[in-house]
Amino acid sequence: MVIPSRILVPLDGSALSESAIPLALSLAGSDSPQYVFASVVRPTSSQTGLAEGQSHQWHSTEEIVPGVLSESQEPNARYLEGIAGRFPDVYPLLVVGVGDAATEIDRIAGELGVDLVVIASRGRSGMVRGLLGSVTDRLLQISTRPILVTRSGVEELRASGPREINSLIIPLDGSELSERAIPYGGQLATKLGIPVNLIRCVRYPTLYSGGDEIGFEPGLLISMTELEAVAAEYLDAHAQTLVAAGVAVNCKVEAGHPRNRVIELANQVPDSLIVMTSHGSTGLTRWALGSVADGLLRAGTAPTLILPQRKMT
Repeated sequence: MVIPSRILVPLDGSALSESAIPLALSLAGSDSPQYVFASVVRPTSSQTGLAEGQSHQWHSTEEIVPGVLSESQEPNARYLEGIAGRFPDVYPLLVVGVGDAATEIDRIAGELGVDLVVIASRGRSGMVRGLLGSVTDRLLQISTRPILVTRSGVEELRASGPREINSLIIPLDGSELSERAIPYGGQLATKLGIPVNLIRCVRYPTLYSGGDEIGFEPGLLISMTELEAVAAEYLDAHAQTLVAAGVAVNCKVEAGHPRNRVIELANQVPDSLIVMTSHGSTGLTRWALGSVADGLLRAGTAPTLILPQRKMT
């Protein structure tokens, strides 16, 4: 998996969708990735313009070819050109597609060799209806490329430049799957010149009720101190790999539910970006990273970059 060199931002005409652009721009670092601004039109019975499953692309510095789009598709093109005009130093590739939004965004991303999609959501109040509603959820299910989901406030809605990212947070659960976020996070941290926070959560032994007795599950009579020591050793081993690559690393062991502890850490570390794989469940902690990712996307405020399990096509 490579650090993004071509980043796609889906836009639906709302200020919320446009608020993802500053975050996408912040991933440039000292490089100049290619940005793609895409808008999807619902299929119609029109015999002119693009048909379902088709798209047209043009550079923001060029004029769109006359007659390619139908009358109902033209407004989307003008909208994208207007957005591009707000970011004069970006020179994005503009794309209008026709079809189901999630399917078309994923198709366009594959066709153009996009390696990251950045999209906004409402977070705590639930995903936005329309492009940013079920589409975000659907993209997370079908995409073979990383999806960065951001929840934006008034500042981001008004922004016309990059949004600051000052650190990364990588939650680990002891599984190989969760650890796949470390190389990606390390490369991204190096590119942006920012530190990485590794966090692992330990859970208290579970009580059970058996007849008239209440106690801990057999084999779990281990002190929290021992659990935390094992977790700290685990984090330190992975931290050494990042340190060897020149990345500054902070390790944090917390007791409690991973979703809550990661959200707390993100609140303590301003302008942080969470990087994690979609799910995994092994080891003493026995928690599913999938449910944690879902909780972070819906209840957290920090932008969250979800890495897929499947290889990018």
